[in-house]
Amino acid sequence: MIYLMDTDGEAQGLLPLLPSWKRERLEKLKNEKARLQSGCAWALLGYGLKTEYGRTDWPPVELGVHGKPEFRREEGGLGVPFFSLSHTDGAAMCALDDGPVGADIQKIVPFRERTVRRYASEREWRALTLLPDPERAAIRLWTFKEAYVKYQGT
Repeated sequence: MIYLMDTDGEAQGLLPLLPSWKRERLEKLKNEKARLQSGCAWALLGYGLKTEYGRTDWPPVELGVHGKPEFRREEGGLGVPFFSLSHTDGAAMCALDDGPVGADIQKIVPFRERTVRRYASEREWRALTLLPDPERAAIRLWTFKEAYVKYQGT
């Protein structure tokens, strides 16, 4: 399941719904906008836990081998979903599934050839230049690659 949220407006009211350990970590972020966006992504996770899995508690969270947050898997690993969080200017996202998942959300920004060439292969670059809207396609390519990396837990 994928949950999306506009982080502008009344999103600040969601932060008290987070577990205390998460609020404490968010309070350490100096950038207020990043704190709010990250908090919204975690609030979506809490909503998804309740809506999709009937859980009102937060399973213990730990960092995976490559630093991605994940729920601790007890013996057998049943009852806790895999998740992926993302946020960008004005939006937050949470994906939940019974298997590994990766999700990413990006604001569409001006197309910069130099930047795109850093993450696109030569073949991908040639394909992008042939599309009617290469700027949107470049953002999609980046988003797909980010989501895949998150899926892998890296």
